[in-house]
Amino acid sequence: MNPATRESTFAGIRFTVPEGQVETADTVEQFPSLLVPHFPPTHEWFRRYVHADGHHLTLFAWDGLPRDRGPMVAEARWEVTVDHRTAQVSLATTFFRVKQRVLVAHVEGPRPASRRYLLYTDLEDTAAFERLLSSIRFVPPA
Repeated sequence: MNPATRESTFAGIRFTVPEGQVETADTVEQFPSLLVPHFPPTHEWFRRYVHADGHHLTLFAWDGLPRDRGPMVAEARWEVTVDHRTAQVSLATTFFRVKQRVLVAHVEGPRPASRRYLLYTDLEDTAAFERLLSSIRFVPPA
């Protein structure tokens, strides 16, 4: 992360880390495609930021088929633009099988990689979440 601008790069996106958020986890994992066994393996990137007040921002990215982590129940849905791509945003009341209120965004990166991204936060501040999404720029994956 560039401390002067609070910009960070994660799995082919560059974004502004919200003020006060500190990175607490950053992993990459490869696993076989469970839904379609003959498909190539999936690479999963995971990163989490946590604020001193306990709120978190979590990011996932996948090459290949994402793991199914359980159902999501949305109270509201809308679209926003993320670097010229359409993102689906939801206020979920159930997420990853757990009753919880989170803001969730799903967006697919540009071709040829077409990496899938999921970002979510338990801070119910729609304006702040949309500012985060508007800061995202797709960059060539490292």
